[in-house]
Amino acid sequence: MQQTRAVALSLLAMLIVFFVLFLFAEVMVRGFALFPGPRVTAHPLLGSVMIPGATLRLRTPEFDTLTTVNSLGFPDAEHTPSKPAGVLRIAFLGDSFVEAAQVNMQDRFDKLIERSFREQGLDVETLNFGVGGFGTDQEYLTYHAFARNFSPDVVVLFFVGNDLRNNIEALEQSPNKPYFTIEEGVLSYRPPRFSYNVGLRQLLHKSFILTELANTIVASRKQAAMEHITNLGVPPYFEAYLDHPPDEYEQARELTARLITELADDVREDGATFVLVSVPLKQQVHPDSDGQFLEQYPALKELRYNYSSVDAWLRGVATEDGMRFVELAQPLKERCIRPCYVVDGHWNAEGIRRVAEVLQPVMEVEVIGK
Repeated sequence: MQQTRAVALSLLAMLIVFFVLFLFAEVMVRGFALFPGPRVTAHPLLGSVMIPGATLRLRTPEFDTLTTVNSLGFPDAEHTPSKPAGVLRIAFLGDSFVEAAQVNMQDRFDKLIERSFREQGLDVETLNFGVGGFGTDQEYLTYHAFARNFSPDVVVLFFVGNDLRNNIEALEQSPNKPYFTIEEGVLSYRPPRFSYNVGLRQLLHKSFILTELANTIVASRKQAAMEHITNLGVPPYFEAYLDHPPDEYEQARELTARLITELADDVREDGATFVLVSVPLKQQVHPDSDGQFLEQYPALKELRYNYSSVDAWLRGVATEDGMRFVELAQPLKERCIRPCYVVDGHWNAEGIRRVAEVLQPVMEVEVIGK
């Protein structure tokens, strides 16, 4: 009996020591921002949104920023659904390029555009619905479930080449988001089928360490699945730029074009203007970075690819539907004398300022025209 009690006390002491050490490590991780911590939470329609009401810090060797999330789970301040008299609204839809966590909120391109209008004496509000990792399907749903409730006058959709793979489960390899298919000529929605226990994941989000561990496991499984599908030796996001991408990209382009055109039609039916923006790769803006990219992925030397192929396809979609289309590649290449990208391929503060410069006159035409 005494021996059993001694073993139990030893185990209890070990658990207490482990718990104390874990708490100490958690405090250190948060204090020194070693891990970003949880940024998103499960959502039954969209798959995920940012944590409502949170203030999120993202720290890397290149930047240290804070993002405030509104009650809907988007990186913006609160806005009243009923639009005040005399106010014009621009809604931005997109993924991490619209979320723009590489700068503080007041320095994002949407807020720079808003300030520029206000300096001209125009009462313009910009609404940011960008969430990292979103595909066109989630952006389509975001407009219908959230953005349209704010009666925007202009809706701007940002498109990135990797959105093509985001929209097809066979390529994206994630059950944790919604997908659309075309069934008998009609878009058919399929909700997320979460591969994890939502309640348990929310509990894990109380810890930065456990969140990082869970994210690493999920990301590694997804990466392994994607590499097993394509096995081309190139980063998955780059497949869209190959002359001969995996066969699934034909389906991805058909579905994505349908999502974009139906979104544009719905925006116009709501009395607003739709603008489609094509986001370029770093190599399109800074051609000198191409050599480093080839060194990192030597398999590309054996493949044929075209950095402007996604722009060309998207231009065709926009032209056929008659929508306003903005290609950022050439204007940014002309303006980005200094580096406009961080290491992971997103815009830095300089790049975001240049994006605002390019979009400002486009927005002035569309907004003042209202």
